[in-house]
Amino acid sequence: MPARDISALLAASGTGSAAHSEMDLADSDVIVGLHGTIAEQCDEDHLDDRSDADDDLNKGKIRFPKAKLYGRETELHQLLRVYEDVTVQSDGFHKEAAAPSSSGAVPSTGGSNRDLSQAEGDAPQTNVAKNNSSTRTRVIFLGGLSGTGKSALIAELISRVNKSESAHPHRLPLFGSGKFEQFENAAPFTALSDGLAMWTAQLLERAERKNDDGEEMRLLTKAIKKAGLTVTEEDGEILVNMFPALAPLLGAGDKEEGIGSDAAGPKPPRKASLRHMSLDITRLKIVVQNLIKALGRKQERPLVLFVDDLQWADETSLEIITSIVLNRTIQNFLFVGAYRSNEIEEDSPGSKRMADIEAGMVPGSVTKMEISGLKPKDIAKFCADCTDREVEDVDPLVDLVYKKTLGNIFFVQQALEELVRRNILYYDMICYEWQWNLDLSAEIEDFVSSDVVDMVKRKIGGLSEDCQRGLVLMAYSQKILKAVTLQALLDADGRDLDVFRTIKLMGEAASEGLLLPTDKDAEYTFAHDLIEQAAHSLVPEGSDRDDVFVLVANVLVERERVDNEDWMLFVAARHFNAVPRDRIESLDDLAALNLKTAKTAAAKASLSQAVELLRAAVSCLDEETCWKSFYEFSVDTYCRLAHIELALGNCDNAKEAIHTILRNATSQKDKAPAHLALVRLTGDTSNSDYIQAVKVGLDLLNGDYGQVAIPLHPSKMDIAKERARLKVAKKGRPLARLTERPAMRDDSIMRLFEEVQKQAFLCPNTEALNEYLVLRCLRVAYSDGICYEVAIVALNYAVFQMKKENMKMAFKFGNLATLIKERFPESHKGSDAAKFDFRELMLSAIRMPLGNNITRCHDLYRTALSHGLTEMAFASAMSGTYCHFGAGYPLNSLFGSKLMLYERTSGQMKQNGFNLIFKASRQFLLNMMGKAQGDPLVFKGVALDEETALKNLEGNALKMGLRDISAFRIALAVILDDEKTMIEMLERLKSYPLQDLSITRNLFRQSYAGMACLIVGTNTEHAEYLRLAKSIVKMFKAMNKAGMVSTVPLSVCLKALEKPSIDMYNEAIESCALAGLKQFEALMCERCGTMILEQGNEKGSFDYFSRAFFLYNDIGMIAKTNQLVTKHKFLADVSLKRPGTASVCSSSRAGWDTTASSFGV
Repeated sequence: MPARDISALLAASGTGSAAHSEMDLADSDVIVGLHGTIAEQCDEDHLDDRSDADDDLNKGKIRFPKAKLYGRETELHQLLRVYEDVTVQSDGFHKEAAAPSSSGAVPSTGGSNRDLSQAEGDAPQTNVAKNNSSTRTRVIFLGGLSGTGKSALIAELISRVNKSESAHPHRLPLFGSGKFEQFENAAPFTALSDGLAMWTAQLLERAERKNDDGEEMRLLTKAIKKAGLTVTEEDGEILVNMFPALAPLLGAGDKEEGIGSDAAGPKPPRKASLRHMSLDITRLKIVVQNLIKALGRKQERPLVLFVDDLQWADETSLEIITSIVLNRTIQNFLFVGAYRSNEIEEDSPGSKRMADIEAGMVPGSVTKMEISGLKPKDIAKFCADCTDREVEDVDPLVDLVYKKTLGNIFFVQQALEELVRRNILYYDMICYEWQWNLDLSAEIEDFVSSDVVDMVKRKIGGLSEDCQRGLVLMAYSQKILKAVTLQALLDADGRDLDVFRTIKLMGEAASEGLLLPTDKDAEYTFAHDLIEQAAHSLVPEGSDRDDVFVLVANVLVERERVDNEDWMLFVAARHFNAVPRDRIESLDDLAALNLKTAKTAAAKASLSQAVELLRAAVSCLDEETCWKSFYEFSVDTYCRLAHIELALGNCDNAKEAIHTILRNATSQKDKAPAHLALVRLTGDTSNSDYIQAVKVGLDLLNGDYGQVAIPLHPSKMDIAKERARLKVAKKGRPLARLTERPAMRDDSIMRLFEEVQKQAFLCPNTEALNEYLVLRCLRVAYSDGICYEVAIVALNYAVFQMKKENMKMAFKFGNLATLIKERFPESHKGSDAAKFDFRELMLSAIRMPLGNNITRCHDLYRTALSHGLTEMAFASAMSGTYCHFGAGYPLNSLFGSKLMLYERTSGQMKQNGFNLIFKASRQFLLNMMGKAQGDPLVFKGVALDEETALKNLEGNALKMGLRDISAFRIALAVILDDEKTMIEMLERLKSYPLQDLSITRNLFRQSYAGMACLIVGTNTEHAEYLRLAKSIVKMFKAMNKAGMVSTVPLSVCLKALEKPSIDMYNEAIESCALAGLKQFEALMCERCGTMILEQGNEKGSFDYFSRAFFLYNDIGMIAKTNQLVTKHKFLADVSLKRPGTASVCSSSRAGWDTTASSFGV
C-alpha cells in the first residue's frame, strides 16, 4: 500500500478522540461485528425501525451495533503504522510509498520493542526515526485478557486496508488466521494450517477474477515451481500431506501444476518404513519457509498471518512460527500473535518463543501492545447505541455494568443480555424504547455475575434442550464443526434429528450470538473461546464427562472412515485415553487407534504427540498378552516408540522400549531395529565415547548375527586373513561384479554394519577396524546378496581412503558404491540419499573438472537443507564456492548474490564456521572486482572485517577461521603479486596440515600456498618455504596418479615456478587453457611476461601481458587489470579497444587463439 494511502487511513483514524470514536462505519466495506470484541452477532441488524410492526417479536432482544469502533483508535493507529512499514520495505514495491504524506499524518516508526500506553488521549509516539533495516518481516504481539477485542482489532485493521486498496486489487493483502485450542483436541499445526488455507482460498479467488490477465498468478506459479514445491516434488508432497488445503495451490490434480487447478485432493502419504517413519521437523520448517518465500517474493502485497491464543500453543508449532519470522529472506510478511496476558507464564513455550523472536529480530521490528478494557465513557457510548438512548441517560446502567465487567466488551455484552433475560433491562412495547429497573440493586448484583463463563452458561440454559446438548457435544469435538458431524453426535446421544433440523439448531445458537457460520455451507464455529469453555463446563467431571468422551470418540472414529479428517483421530484418541480403562469396550481397538494416530502425528513431524500416543498404545495391553496375541502390532509399536523416544532425547524411555523388543521379538529381522537403536543409544549416552557404541555393535555382529570374531583392534595379520577370505569369496571376479549379486532378503546385518562403521568413524585410531569391517561386509555381500546399505558402506570407505590420500582405493570403492546405488533406486531417497550424494560429491571433486561440480553443489545444498542436514548443506555450498573460484568462472554480482544467500542462511542457522567462510568468500570477490574499501590485499570491507571477525573467535574456531581467511588472502597476494603479504600468510598457514576433508577448499589453499612458497622461496632462498612447496607438489602428484584432473595443470604451474623458463611457462599456459583454468592461465602468462621483461625483451613480453590482461578481464578481476594497466602503460591502448575495462570479454580467448604461435601453444 502506498504511504499516502496508509497515511490517509491514519489521519482518518485519529488518535482516539470523541469525534472519531463516534465514527459510524456501517456503510463501509469492512468485516462486520462489534469492534472491541471477538464475538459477532449474526442476527443483529441496525436498531429497530419503530414503525415496523412485523418486528415486534424481536423487540425484546438487545441488538449490538455492527461495524462500529469503540475506544480502539489509538491501537488501530499503531497497527496501521506497522502495516505501512511492511509495505514500504518491499523491494521495488510502490516507490511512491517512500514519499512523505501530504495528509499531514504522522510518519511511521516501523514498530518498536516497547509496551504502548493504552491511556485515552495518549497519541502514538511520532518522534522516532524510521527504521532503515533491510528486513521485510514485522511482528506484533497483542496481549490482553480474554474478550478485550484482540481478534476484532486485527479484523478491523485488515478491513480498513482492504477498503483503502479496493481500487488496486493486486495490492490487497493476503490475510490468514488461526488459533490454538485450549482443550488440545486439534491435529498438529491446526493454527498454521488454517492460516495457509485462508491464503490459498484468497489466491484462488483472485486467480478466477484475472484482474491482470493472470500474469501475477503465472509469476507465483513459476516461483512455486522454482522452489520445488509442486505436488510432483517431494517437498510439495510433504506440504500437501501436512496442509491439504494447499493442494490446488501446488498443482494437485492438474497436469500443468498451476494455481487454480481442479484439485483431485492430496496424494496419500508414502508408506512409512522404519527407515523413514517420521518427518524431520527441521525439514518441515525449511519447506514451510520456502513456501512463504515463494508467496511473498512474487506478490505485490504483504502476507499477514494472525495466530491467536499463543498461551495454548505447542512447542513444535511455535518452533515453526519462530523459524518463519526469523528468516530474513522472507519478504513482505507481517506476523501478529495474540495471547491472554493472565494465562501465559514466563517459562511457558509461548513466552520463551516470543523472547526468542524479539531477540532475533532487527531492532524496531517487533511491536508489543497490551489491550486493556474499554473506558467507562466508551462503554457508555456502546450502551447508548444498544438502547438508542442518549449517553447521559445510560449512566446508571453503565455504573452497574462497568463495575462488574471493567470494560471487557465481551463481558459487557453478556451482562446486558443477562439483564434482558432477568427483565431488568427491557423493551417497553408501549413507549417503544429500552428501559431498565435498577431499584433492587442487591438482587441485580447477584444477577450480573463477575464470572463471564457463568453468565454464558445461563444464556445456554435458556436454549432448547437439543440445542444445549448440541453445543456441549460440539465443545467436546472441535471448535469448528459441520452440521453432518453434529447430527451424528446427536443421533448417538439418542436424539432423532436429521441434518436439516441440526442446521436449524445451530442457527438457533447463532441467533443468540453463541455460534458463527463459517464460509462453508452448514458449518459453524463458536463465537468465542469463553462460549466453548462454558459449554464444555456444563458437563461435570466424573462419570458424566466420561460418558461424553466415549460417545464423541466412538462417533468420530466412525466418521473418520468416511470423512478422512485427521483431527477426528486425534480427538477420539485423546478422549478414549482420558477415561478409565473399564469404560473402554475394546482395549485392542484403542491400542490400534493410538498407533494409527501416532503414525499420523509422526508423519506430520509432531513427535511429542506421537510419543504420547505410542505410550498410550503400549499401556492398553500388558506386555505378555500384547506380544503373544498381537505380535505384529507389538513389533511395529515398540520399534516406533524406541525410535521416537531416542529422537526426542528420552534415553531412559528408549532403552526400556529397546529391551522390551529384545526380550519378546522372535526373529532376527524383528530385533534389527532395536539393535540399531541400541548402538545409537550407546553412542548418545556415553559422553561421546563412541568406542562403547562400536563394542555393542561388534558384540551383536559376533553374537546374534553369527559373524566370526570381528576384533575391536584388528592386527595386520587379521586384516590379511580377512582379505584372503574375501579373495576366496570373489572367486576371481573383479570387485565391480559384486553389483551382479541378487538382492538380500533381509538387510538387517548390513544396516548394523553401516551403523557400526559410522560409529567407528567418530572414534580415534580405528583405521584398521574400518578396513576390516568393509572387508567383512563385502564378504557377506558375496555370500548373501547386496542391498543399498552395501553402497553406503563402500562409499564411507572410499571417503576414508581419500582422507588417507589413497586415491586409487577411494575411486575404486566410490565407483562400486555408485553402481550398487543404481540397483536400488527405491531406497535412494530422503535424507539418506542426500548423505550419499554428498559423499559422492566429495569424490567427484577429485575425478571431474572443478567447473562440472558447481551446479551439482548448489543443488545438493538445497536438497540437504530441505532435509534438515544443515552442516552438509553448507559444506556443499562451500565446495561449490571453491569450485567457482578454482575453475576461474566469472566474478560478478550474480555470484555475489549467491554468496550473500549462503552467508545470510548460514548465519540464521547458527553455522558460524561456514558463515565466516562465505563472508570471506564475498570479501575476496569484492576485492578482486575492484570494490575493496582501501587496500585490496586486506579484508576490511562490507562483507568481512578480519580483525573484528577473529576477535570474536577462540579455540578451534579461531584456528579454522584464521586458516580460511589466510587462504583467501594468500590468493590475493599471489594474484596481485605482493610478496610481503605472501610471507605473512605463509607464516600463518605453514603449521596447518596439508590434508583437508574438503577437497575443493584444500585445492584452493594449497594451489596458492604452493605458488607463494616457490615465488618467495626462489627470490629469498627461504628453505622452509621451498620444503613446504615440495610437499605440496608431492601431494599434487599423488592426486594426479589417482586421476584428479584439476591437479594436472596445477602441477605444471608449480613446476614452471620452480624452474622458470619460456618453455615451462608455455607448457603451463597450454595445460591451464585446456583445463579451462583461466586465472592460472593468466598468472602463468603474467609471470612469463615478467621474466621476459626482466631479460630486457620488452617487445617479447607484450603478448604475454596482453593475454594475461584479457584473461583477468574475462574473469572479472578488475583489481588485477587496473594493476596491470598501472604497471604496463602500453596495456592502456589495449583496454581502449573495447568500451569499459570492467566488462567481461567473452571473445578475448577466440581473438588470442589466432596468435597462439607466439606462446608456443
